[in-house]
Parts: sequence; structure tokens; C-alpha cells
Amino acid sequence: MFEEKMKKLIQENEDEFHDFKLEWYAQNQKAEMIKDLFSFTNTSHHEDCYILIGIRDSDHQVIGVENDNNRLTTDKLTDYLNNLPIANNSIPNIKVKTVKLDNHEIDVIIIKNTDDVPVYLETEYRPKGCKKVIRQGQIFCRLNDIETPINRTAKDYQVEKLWKKRLHLDLPPREIYRARLREIDNWEYFETDKVGFRYIFDPDYCMYLESNDEGRNIVETYSLNQTRIKINWDTLKLMYHGQVLEEIMVVWLDGARFLTVAPNVDSLKPLSEKPLYFQYLLADSLDFAIEQFFLNNREKGISPNAVQRDTLLKSIVIFKDKIQKEKICKLLEDNIDTVRRCVMPSSDQLKYASAKLKVELNARQLQSFSTTVEQMCIEQNTAQYINRFIRKK
Repeated sequence: MFEEKMKKLIQENEDEFHDFKLEWYAQNQKAEMIKDLFSFTNTSHHEDCYILIGIRDSDHQVIGVENDNNRLTTDKLTDYLNNLPIANNSIPNIKVKTVKLDNHEIDVIIIKNTDDVPVYLETEYRPKGCKKVIRQGQIFCRLNDIETPINRTAKDYQVEKLWKKRLHLDLPPREIYRARLREIDNWEYFETDKVGFRYIFDPDYCMYLESNDEGRNIVETYSLNQTRIKINWDTLKLMYHGQVLEEIMVVWLDGARFLTVAPNVDSLKPLSEKPLYFQYLLADSLDFAIEQFFLNNREKGISPNAVQRDTLLKSIVIFKDKIQKEKICKLLEDNIDTVRRCVMPSSDQLKYASAKLKVELNARQLQSFSTTVEQMCIEQNTAQYINRFIRKK
């Protein structure tokens, strides 16, 4: 997949996402290397950038770097950056990958997207053997295929865009929520006429909890192994300027000792008579950003302890994104008979689950409980099987 992406980039003209270099930077070109890496770090967009080395710029011909004595690995390039006087220790996150194309090797420097911009040096720096110098506070940017010259600094409007990116002011409110939620210590929990969380630097970002138990299951597969298995449901309302941006179902687990997002439900072989259900979250979703906020919150009664957390995450699948989910499910569905055999519960598991239900639920609750113990155990085992499969992959 990465190779195909590089092939496509080679066919396109240089822009603010990628650049071509015929060869690696020699020692007397290290100032230019710093400028290039900083320019691709200091972008106002939210995508990774690429420097493809071993490509002739004039005709996009693959020349290769297999005989280039100046090649650097990820470790060596990272070590070089770590030794620069970069302000605020905002070291660019880079990787070097080698791709074979047209019987040649090309190296690709991947500059990972970051909000930690602008990146610049806090003191003047002249690399060994270089005539050119990088000035203190000098900011390099890239617009289309044009970079800030090494003897200048970026224009005001470019720097303004970078600060907006750093402060997440260039995003729509839902995306700003995701960014703000990573600042866990900047939220306060309150219990007044409503219960919820408030972003202390901008109260327009506020989340309210409202009870939503009616018609909901009092036990779910992911609560079955907690000390107390009964759950309570709330709706978390994400507010912005008094308007509801999003409503997310959340649950209190283990006797209301901690809060978590109610996961989504899907199944392997959904059109079959006996689909294998599992519960999951997508790591690139707003739901998961909320989940991380809960799991890492220092507020007592919000975040689980280590045992509660591990128990919860064993029964929920965390996919990287929808693409990974579809890929993993397809692989498992191709071997569904094997999966079915592996997720069938043992007699001991069934006895343990039955005993917990009888202890926690009264006769009326047990009678109204529609899901069988076996179904719950299979669902739990399916999630654990998928998690093991992902770790092996």
C-alpha cells in the first residue's frame, strides 16, 4: 500500500505534501536538510509529508540511492534532529522507509503531521562544513512547491496559520473537541444543576451527563467480568455555545465506579443464521477520544483502576479505523469455522457467568433478560479472539 502511494506521488508535481531529491544531503548540505524538514513540519494542513530521495526532479525518473554514501536511517536522522537546538523540544517526528521501484531503491523521509508548530531553532546554528546558517527563531514554511528561502523567515500570514493549527483554531468544533479532550488536565468535573465536564479555558466546550437507563440492558458482555456486573446508562451531550454537537451513549461500570463509552456492535458473518457478535470502537473516532478521556481521567469515580481497565479492554475490540476493521473481519470470515470452534465457551465459563448473573440480578430481572448466558460468553470470546488476532498481525 505504501509502495503504491509512492508510485502515485512520483507521477504528480511537487507540492506542499511531497518533494523530490536526486540524492541524500551531503555534510555541506545539512542546513538545507534542516530547512526542508522544518518546512514540511510547518504546514497548515493536517497530513503527513514525504521527501522522496532518488528521484530526478526534471522528469520524475527513478534513479535510486543504492550507491549513495550519505543515506540515513530513521534512527540516525532522529538522533541528528535531537541534537539540534530546537525550541520547546518540538522535535519533528520522522521516519525513513526504503521502497524498491524500477529495479532501484528510493528512500522516503516521512514527516509526520503534528500540531506542535511552528518548529524553529532557539539559537543560531551552522552545521559543520556548511556556509549557510539557520538563524534563531527563523521559521521555514512551504507553499505549494516553494519553500521559505534559507536567508529569510516565513511571512506573517503563514505563521498565523501555524499558530491556529497549534491552538486547534483551524478545525470545526467536533475536531476541536477531539483535540481538547487530549488535554485531560484542562477539564474540570462539576456537579451543580447538571453533572458533566467543562473545559476550563473555554467554557463553551462543555459535556453534560443525562440518565438514559430506560429500555437498556442492565448487563453487557464487557461488564460480565467486572466485580459488579450491573451497569447504568447515560447520554453524554457535547455542547458548544449552548448547542448540542453530539450525543454519545456512555455507561457506568462496576457499581458506578468508573465511566466508559458504550461500544458499537457488529458481527462476523452478519447474514448467516449464527453470526458472531462483538463490541468495538474505532481509534480514529470521537467516541474513542471520549473513551481515552475517561480511561485517563484523574477525577475519582471517572477513571478505572488497572484491573478494571484491563478487564474492560479484553472484551472490546479497538480497531485503528474502519479500513482495518473491514480487513480483519474479512480475514476472519474466510476462516469462520475455525473462529466458531475457538470462541465456544467452556462449561466452567458458563457456570461462572451464570453464577454472577444470579448473584447480581433478582428473579424478575433474570426472567426479562433476553440474551442467553451462552450468547454473552460467545460474544465476549469473539472480541478476545479478534484482539489476539490483531496482536499477531
